[in-house]
Amino acid sequence: MDSDFLQAARGYKNKQEYKKAVDCYESYFREQVPPYAEKLYKDYAKCLRLCGEIRRAEAVLEEGRGWYPANIPILKESCTLYEVSGDFKAAKDCAETFIHFEPEDPDNYIRLGSIYAQLKETDKAEKAYQNALTYQHGIDMEALINVVRNRVIDDSDQTNSYYKHMGGMNNLGAFIHEHAEGKYMTKIARYKGSNKREAFFYQEMSIAFPILQEVVPAYIDSFVKDQILYLTIELKEGRFARLEQFPEALAIHEKLASVSYKEAAGFLSIPSYRFQFNLRNPNIVTQFFTHIHKETYNRQLFSSLRTLVSQREHPDMVDFLMNRLEALVMDNQLYVLVDPERHYTLLHGEYKPGTIIIEDSTKKGYVIDWSTFTIGPPCVEIARYLSASLPAYQKIQQLYLQQAKQIDRLTFVERILFLYAIVLFYILRFIKSKNTETREKIKQFISEALDDMARLVEAHRPYIDDRLQLIQLHEKLHASKQQINTLQKDKKRLKNRLHHTFNSKSWKVTAPLRKISERLRK
Repeated sequence: MDSDFLQAARGYKNKQEYKKAVDCYESYFREQVPPYAEKLYKDYAKCLRLCGEIRRAEAVLEEGRGWYPANIPILKESCTLYEVSGDFKAAKDCAETFIHFEPEDPDNYIRLGSIYAQLKETDKAEKAYQNALTYQHGIDMEALINVVRNRVIDDSDQTNSYYKHMGGMNNLGAFIHEHAEGKYMTKIARYKGSNKREAFFYQEMSIAFPILQEVVPAYIDSFVKDQILYLTIELKEGRFARLEQFPEALAIHEKLASVSYKEAAGFLSIPSYRFQFNLRNPNIVTQFFTHIHKETYNRQLFSSLRTLVSQREHPDMVDFLMNRLEALVMDNQLYVLVDPERHYTLLHGEYKPGTIIIEDSTKKGYVIDWSTFTIGPPCVEIARYLSASLPAYQKIQQLYLQQAKQIDRLTFVERILFLYAIVLFYILRFIKSKNTETREKIKQFISEALDDMARLVEAHRPYIDDRLQLIQLHEKLHASKQQINTLQKDKKRLKNRLHHTFNSKSWKVTAPLRKISERLRK
C-alpha cells in the first residue's frame, strides 16, 4: 500500500501544487530504501523541474537512469529537463535513445526533430519530421502532399508542391505550393495548445479586424488529420527584419496594438501559462506581463527569476541588478499604475525580428507565427524586438524612448513598463551568455536602464503617491462597504428573528406570565 506521503504527493501534483508535491516526494524518498518505483523518479523530477529546481531534478533522474537505464518515461523527462535548461546536445542523446526503443512512435520523431532544429541540424530535423508524419498518417509523403494540395488549389496538376523544414519549436515543417496564381504555405503542427490558437487567429481574429489583414498573410484553408493541423496561408517571400528595420516594425506593431483590450478580450482569453522562467523560452517575460498589474504576479516573477539564476553560476552583480529592479517595482508598487483597459492591447506574443518578414516585391512587412498571441502592454513587445540584437542603451533611446514621435505618445507608465520588460530580457540574456565581453555590455545596459527607470519614478513621485493613497482609500471604502453590508444582514436577521418570536405560539401563551412578572418587579 502506498504511504501517506506518496498519496499526498500525487494529489498535490494533480492539483498543480508542485512545491507541496516536492515536499511529499522528498519525505517519501527519505523514509524508503532505493530503488524506488520507476514512475516515482519521473514524477518527482517533473515536479522539481516545474518548481525551477533544475539541479535537484537532474540528480533524481540520474539516480533513476542508474537503476532503470531503459525506462522510457525517465528518459523522456530527462530529455525535457535538458531542453528546458538549454543543453540540447544532452537532450539529443536522450531522444535518440528512446527512439531506439520505440522506433515507430511519431511523437518521438517530433521530439527529436525539435531538438535537431535547436542544434541547427536542419537535414536531420527535416528527416525526423517526415518520419513523424509518415508514421502518424500511415501514408508516404507524396500521398500526403496530394491530400493537402487538392484542398488548396483546384488545378493541382499545374502546382509544384514540396516539403520544407521551417524551423521553430512548434512547427513540423511546411508544404510549399507554387502555382501560377501565387504561392501558398501549409504549416504543419500537432493540433493542440498554441497551434490550435494559431488556427483560431487566422480563422477568426484576422478576419474580424480588417487592420490585421494589412500586416498578416492571408488565410486560405485549414483542416485536421489524425490530430495534425494543416494550416494554409499566403506565402510571403522576403527577408526577416533586423534592428535596421525597427521603424517598419514599430509601424506594424502600432496597427496590431490598435486592437484594444476590450476588443481583443471579446475574442480570446489569456492562456493558463506556467509562469516559470527558463532559458529556452524568453517569451515568459511577455506571459508575466499579461498580469503585470497584479501584485502577486510581480512577486512570482521575481521569485521565479531568482530560482532560475540560482541554478547557474553568475557574478554577484546579477543579484545586485535584480535587487535594484525588484526594489524599484515592489517598493514603489508600480504595478498599481497599470490599468489593463488603458494599457493593454492585442499582443503577438513573440514580436521579434524572426517573426517579421519584409516582402521582397513590395517591401511591406508581415507578421507570422501567431500561436502565441495574447493580451498585455504593447511596450513589452517593443522591448522583445529591440533586445534581440543587444544594442547599447543609447541606441534604444535613439530608436524609441527619445524618438520625436514617441516623446509625445508614450506615457510615463508605458516608459516604466518598457524599461521593466527590457531589463528582464537582458537579464535572461546575461544568464544565458558565457562571453565576458557580451556580459559586460549587458551589465552596462541594465545599469543605465535602471538609472532611467529610477529617474522616471522620482520625477513622478507625487502622482505615484497620490495613486497609492487613492487605492488605499478605495480599499478602506470597500472594507467599510463590506462592514455595512454585514451589519445590514445582521440587522435583517435579528429583525426577522424578533418578528418570528413575537408571532410564535409560545410568546402568546406566556404573555400573562410576563405581565405578572412585570407587576411583581414594580
